[in-house]
Amino acid sequence: MAIQNSLDLTATGVITHDGSGVFTGSAITQYQTLVAGASNAISGISVGTSGQVLTSNGAGSNPTYQDAAGGGGGWVFLASATASSSATLDFSSSIDATYNCYAFIVDHIAPATDGASFNVRTSTDGGSTYDSTGYYVSKDFSTSNSNVGEINVTEFIGNNTNESTSGIVYLINPSATEYTTIMSITRKRTSTNALDSGINIGDRNSAADVDAIRFLMSSGNIASGTVSMYGVCTPS
Repeated sequence: MAIQNSLDLTATGVITHDGSGVFTGSAITQYQTLVAGASNAISGISVGTSGQVLTSNGAGSNPTYQDAAGGGGGWVFLASATASSSATLDFSSSIDATYNCYAFIVDHIAPATDGASFNVRTSTDGGSTYDSTGYYVSKDFSTSNSNVGEINVTEFIGNNTNESTSGIVYLINPSATEYTTIMSITRKRTSTNALDSGINIGDRNSAADVDAIRFLMSSGNIASGTVSMYGVCTPS
């Protein structure tokens, strides 16, 4: 089959075939999207960034890659950490002003120590240090603890077969220089293999941005399980 060496749509819009199956243009680079602009001239538009969508700018203007309407419209996977007799699971990158809410999916986290609690600490220096005081926690909308060493996600987790905790931990607007809020919704199997659930809320009582968080047990290591981080919504 003969291959046409050029596609001439207008006097100025010419795409040339290089003979090896690749069409090129004088102002076209790799991965660009081709559009017919003014006078139907073919040109390539900017490739945009990961996660953006091609958006119409109306008649008379080329489309462009932009953030999806509604500030993203969905969760964006950022990172995950899997425990294997780990002292901590740390997330020390990608927590910034890109999102004003981050979600951490807790997937069958099991403690090495029977009856241990699963907790969170925050950092303001990219994970070089984690604050171990100054947290306020409310458990199941009742019990309130002030100036404690971490924010409790859930407690009394069993360490026998099929005893673990799963759920969601939300980190709210960490880049604001205000008290940072962490909320969790969890289920667990206790040290007696009873099924239990909980909703915990905590604040880091320091008017500073949070750019890293650490998951840890109240005693002993994290035996197994995975935590995955997602960006949920962008600032309006």
